[in-house]
Amino acid sequence: MSDTTQATEAMKEQTTSPERSTNGEATRHDRQLPPETFRTIIYAVVAVACIGITIAVELMTRPAEIAEYGKVGQEFYPDFVDPTEATSLTVRTIDKDAARPVEFSVRRNEEGQWVIPSHHNYPADAEERLARTAASVIGIKRGALVTRWASDHARFGVVDPARDTLNVDELEGVGTRLVLRGKDDSVLFDLIIGKKVEGEEGDENQFYVRHPDEDEVYIAALDIDLSTRFRDWIDTDLLAIDAFDTRLLEIRDYQFDELRGTVTQTEISRLTRTSSTDPWKLEGLDETKYEVDQQKVRETVNTLANLEIVGVRPKLPGLTADLRLDRSAIKSQGDVDRLQSDLLARGFLLQPGNDGDPNSLKLLAREGEMTVATEDAVAYDLYFGRAFTGTEEELELGFTTTKASSTKATAGQQSGASAADQKADAADSQDRDSAGESGSNEEDDRENDDAGPQPGQSDEATDESDEQSEAEKKPGRYVFIRARIDTSVLGAAPEEPVEPQMPEALKKAEEEAKQQEAGAEQESDDTADANSGDSEVGNPSADDSDSSDSDNASDEQNEELEKLRQEYEQAKSAYEEAKRKYDEYHDKLKKAQEKVDELNRRFAKWYYVIPGEDYEKLTLHRSDLIKEKSAEEDSSNEQSGDSLSLPELPSGTGSMPADAEAESAAADSSPASGSSGETAGGDAPVEEPPAPEPPRPAEVSDEPPAPTTAPDGPSPSKDPTNDGLPATEEQPPAPQEAASGSESAAAVNENGGRSAGQAEPE
Repeated sequence: MSDTTQATEAMKEQTTSPERSTNGEATRHDRQLPPETFRTIIYAVVAVACIGITIAVELMTRPAEIAEYGKVGQEFYPDFVDPTEATSLTVRTIDKDAARPVEFSVRRNEEGQWVIPSHHNYPADAEERLARTAASVIGIKRGALVTRWASDHARFGVVDPARDTLNVDELEGVGTRLVLRGKDDSVLFDLIIGKKVEGEEGDENQFYVRHPDEDEVYIAALDIDLSTRFRDWIDTDLLAIDAFDTRLLEIRDYQFDELRGTVTQTEISRLTRTSSTDPWKLEGLDETKYEVDQQKVRETVNTLANLEIVGVRPKLPGLTADLRLDRSAIKSQGDVDRLQSDLLARGFLLQPGNDGDPNSLKLLAREGEMTVATEDAVAYDLYFGRAFTGTEEELELGFTTTKASSTKATAGQQSGASAADQKADAADSQDRDSAGESGSNEEDDRENDDAGPQPGQSDEATDESDEQSEAEKKPGRYVFIRARIDTSVLGAAPEEPVEPQMPEALKKAEEEAKQQEAGAEQESDDTADANSGDSEVGNPSADDSDSSDSDNASDEQNEELEKLRQEYEQAKSAYEEAKRKYDEYHDKLKKAQEKVDELNRRFAKWYYVIPGEDYEKLTLHRSDLIKEKSAEEDSSNEQSGDSLSLPELPSGTGSMPADAEAESAAADSSPASGSSGETAGGDAPVEEPPAPEPPRPAEVSDEPPAPTTAPDGPSPSKDPTNDGLPATEEQPPAPQEAASGSESAAAVNENGGRSAGQAEPE
């Protein structure tokens, strides 16, 4: 038994430990486990080990589960649902060329007015635009997650522009940050908007976006206009007038030299027209040799109507809209000097007014003045000041270099003394952050006055200015504007009419007529009975005689009453027409004053900057407005004669010439209806010929004419030349004709120059 056990153990050792067995025993083991199988097993074990290692590496390098994937499809600001809650908007970006941040903001101040804090708190027409912007960002959702690493922000253009420091390689990747705030300065919306997603069609509104407090970048659909341009947030129409409504254009061509305190000779060109279809007329023009260049004037008026604002600067307080000192802001002579210096820095000069009032001032402009008035009696005075050049932002806002030291203006600025000091004060007194730019003034002085370098200007600054690209610099011009009323475009002011009183005789007759009508029915039966009894016992011949006399007296009385009634109705009609014109005139003045007050509230606080190219179209001299008449035009005028010329229209009246007005007035003064049946046009009726009339010259008889009541024009009896009568009819009448027609002549004078049945003379 022991031998068998020992043999079994020996075989196990040979099987498990072939290296210990003999060569024969090893051969037997190899026959039991072939080498190929052994290698296959080894390969399988290695493969399994590799797979295990790969799985382990993947599990070790895989990030933790990203919570941001769960935010996909969610809104950035789900609580922001009402766009009217927004009280401010701020857009931050970066000027990549200048490598500096740019910020534009719009805010509603305590008075409820929308202003632009980044542009001197200039009033903005922003409520509607801000509401559209706010509404467009409500409900913006997180789309696909692009990256969660901050190192990818520049790639997708979502680097925060509000960061304190930016690397050079990050400038191209800076995004636009939009912030909307509500009451108590609470944040309603804050998002950085990056580059547009380029890819499939229909994704034109897809942008990379991220929350400023997060590193994750998403794709979101946006339809929004994030403009940081000043002109996109204001009403750029400076005057807001229509070229067709203009009725007056006055150009005061002069210049003043602030160095010498002198003013060139003023040349005034005043052009007027009565309607939009009438040609412009120039006062004092020798029309035999010259004519107005209508095309040139139209171009000037169109330029004024389309004049745009490209920049603003605040004025110093102390000057009212009607050019008077504001004593609430002016406390001392120093305040006056600062105000004068501020004006002078932009090309304007104050002088005492001509009325002797110390508070009344006269404003002079460096490049002259211009006035344009519209048909509603509102006049706009434009004073053209200093020119300068700069980038678009510099035109809008001003230069952003360090502030220059402020110096007070001296009395020599008003009197012209100490010209060099005055020039230096004008340059140094500009506060570049709030009012002006010394660099612009210096450049303008070099261009316009050839005065050479200004005090305090270094050669290095000049070289840097010369190195700037001309494409980035644009010309601008300061403009001082005020509004006022100009009644000359409305014509002569009508006098307040007095309502005519009804004649006592006419009143009494109307009262009697009312009483008779009231008792007519009651008296009709009694009268019939009385007449029946009298006819039986009375004297018919006596009754007929009394009745005839009574009828004659009644007819005469009725004629007098009818004449009084016609005269009263004419006077009342004339009063109503005059009252209508009077009320219409004063209604226009009231509306004009309201508009002037509104405009001056807008203009009074600001210097405006207009494009330099527009100013060039407005720099007109008198010689630019006229041209010589050509020989062909003179020949054409001589051949055409008066038959082709239109009548001259009186200023402020209707469209009828003087002769036609006289004839129309005479026709209007005739009764609208009467025994003659005369038509409105003054033609005699066909059915019934007019009553015989004494000869026309009876109107110029020695008898004083009765006062006429016709209000619409001169009476033909006072101005026979307006009746168009032949010269033969104006001979003195024969005595017997004048005597026989005296009664009719009196009737003619009382009825506006003609009897009721008389037709308008041909």
